Amino acid sequence: MTDSDLHLWLIIFVSILSTYIWRLLGIVIANHLHPDSAVSQWITCVAYAVLAGIIARMIVATEGALAEAPLVDKLVALGIGFAVFYIAKRNISFGTAAAFLSFMLFSLWRYSHGT
Repeated sequence: MTDSDLHLWLIIFVSILSTYIWRLLGIVIANHLHPDSAVSQWITCVAYAVLAGIIARMIVATEGALAEAPLVDKLVALGIGFAVFYIAKRNISFGTAAAFLSFMLFSLWRYSHGT
């Protein structure tokens, strides 16, 4: 084995260690937190806020092929997804599927009509 091979293995090992140490710490900390505690609720709120920010960015400030779709199509599909989510007793799978399918139908309709 050459020095470059050893350096490569060292980089891989350090990368694995740096990834999994945080997961291990998360498990250890999560085992000591009560699900109804203020800290757990705060972590849940932050996670939902990050997710909402990512989804909003995907809808409003898109890149690539999705940027070509009209904003109104994305917003209406989002509204349909929320409506189905609540109608289906807060089922995330149904809401996501409805939003995706409605957006695809809007896109196919626009494509077939040349708009």
